[in-house]
Amino acid sequence: MSLVARLLLLRPYFSLRSVAFRQPCTLSIRSTSHHRQSPSRHYHHAPLRWITFRPILMAAQTQTTEQALKGPAADNTNGAGVPAAKKQKTATDAGAPHATGQQQDQKKKKKKKVLPLAVQLRARIHQSAKRVDLHADAFAAYEEAKRDGIKLPSDCLVTLLFLAAGGDQWETYVYSEEKRAEHLETGRLDKCDEILASLRESSSSNSETPMVEMCYTALARKEAIMGNGEAALQQALSLPDPLQRRNRCFLPALAAFGKRGDATRSLKVYEDLMQSGLEPGETEFAKILEAISKSESEDSAVAWETVESVLRHMSRETSDLEASTIDVLRDVFGSRTAREAAAAGTSGTSTTWSTGLCTVRADGYCERCDDTLQAIDLDDGEYAEFARGISSLAEKQGKRPDDFHGFVKWLDEHGPFGVIIDAANVAFYNQNFESGGFNFSQIEAVVDRVSADYPDLKPLVVLHVNRTRGPAASAPKARALLQTLTEQNRFFAAPMGSNDDWYWMYAAVVAGSEGILVSNDEMRDHLFNLLAPKYFKKWKQRHQMRYTFSADPNSLAFENPSPFTRCTQVLRKADGSVSWMFPVARAAGKDNDEDRDDWLCCSTTSGKR
Repeated sequence: MSLVARLLLLRPYFSLRSVAFRQPCTLSIRSTSHHRQSPSRHYHHAPLRWITFRPILMAAQTQTTEQALKGPAADNTNGAGVPAAKKQKTATDAGAPHATGQQQDQKKKKKKKVLPLAVQLRARIHQSAKRVDLHADAFAAYEEAKRDGIKLPSDCLVTLLFLAAGGDQWETYVYSEEKRAEHLETGRLDKCDEILASLRESSSSNSETPMVEMCYTALARKEAIMGNGEAALQQALSLPDPLQRRNRCFLPALAAFGKRGDATRSLKVYEDLMQSGLEPGETEFAKILEAISKSESEDSAVAWETVESVLRHMSRETSDLEASTIDVLRDVFGSRTAREAAAAGTSGTSTTWSTGLCTVRADGYCERCDDTLQAIDLDDGEYAEFARGISSLAEKQGKRPDDFHGFVKWLDEHGPFGVIIDAANVAFYNQNFESGGFNFSQIEAVVDRVSADYPDLKPLVVLHVNRTRGPAASAPKARALLQTLTEQNRFFAAPMGSNDDWYWMYAAVVAGSEGILVSNDEMRDHLFNLLAPKYFKKWKQRHQMRYTFSADPNSLAFENPSPFTRCTQVLRKADGSVSWMFPVARAAGKDNDEDRDDWLCCSTTSGKR
């Protein structure tokens, strides 16, 4: 192909506007952009010189020379300089699809990568541990590893030790003789010592320390299944680092002593648990009370004053109690210890205990025992600990810990505040309609109302800073409200990167026993689940004041907190009679205001009530 012919092929792309290549010319390139408002095509012209075309011409000249040396057959022409009508397929082109198909077949036939046997066995053990019906396969993998001389890593051995000691079903094996026998028949319990030896060998061969807390807990469960409560307790106490001890370490010993009704030794576990810096929960209290309810001998019985001490401790640590715990409490007040205390008059002037479910009125009155529940709040020490917990969580979850430090300092300088307003919750209330939005008028109505109803309590409005920059905040009334509150030091904007929930929660807690939180927030999300339940639930009942609005912000109405606290309480009358009240956990989805028998009342009486 001639040089001129090759340049003509470039004509769709280049427009040469100069006769001589060595003279300046213009390159016209069609624009690839298409503007919506201008559908016409655009061309951009740029001045070019000889140097621009030099690489193209040199390449064309080189190709022409090569074709001249090879002859006409080398070019894709018909010999007269005219391109062929149709390109002939070469042998390579024809064979390309076939070669590709062969490659695909070879890929399909290629063997899958086989994982090493040690990796396969490890995966089998961990996967089998997730389902009870597959536990046998975990031990089959363990036997296979022993047979092939494969040393399993410590995490696999810990998992096997956990399964050998009963897994999540260990408590069933403690209480059911039939299930215990079935577990013993599998021979897994006997493998605990063998697995433990492998773990200790692993720890001596490297710097790893595989004997974690779960190992001691598993060994304690093994002892409890065998009925050895004392040995189970020793396993819990033998954990080298006391800071690693958990409630579950002591639970096997409590279960073993609870089953046989040994209240004396059960209370010893209770003391050891608290000396380890732990607090018992409902599960641990239920086991202790179970041992008390079953203690019939002189050696295992305890004084009724000790029982009441445990019940009072439980009232501080728990709120609503599960049905299984309520059943244990029925047995406690029907036990030998309770009967002897009533007969001796140490529990009151009556001679027997009467137990039964009852309904409590909205004002806290119980008709069954003819007494009224009390409002129970946190004490000063509990308030301080609760506030420290909130502060710690806020600092950890905020992007800048100094932000929350600044808020604490600001509260100290401008407080004390008595009424804390969750402003975002108030502004969004009842705004789920087409023209609804962030309503500053509702915030203003709440501020005015609490100022009138509680003149001695300074209000504090807490809002995230983003809400002060939105469209709603630019309205004249909203700007005037924020400016007034700011000048009065009654407004705080939680900074960027922080959660305003922690700010109003902390402010409401440090307000103390007289503090009020205005919010309809149910406080059920994961943030509030991080708080200590024994403080949070009791505090929420005493200090959260709900509200309602209709279409008019002036229709604001407050709903004061309940006059009593829903927790375990002991009521004593002037005549010496005693009543213990235990709240029963409500079923999910039930209306909290619906009347039902949701309290267990245990009262001293000289006859049936």
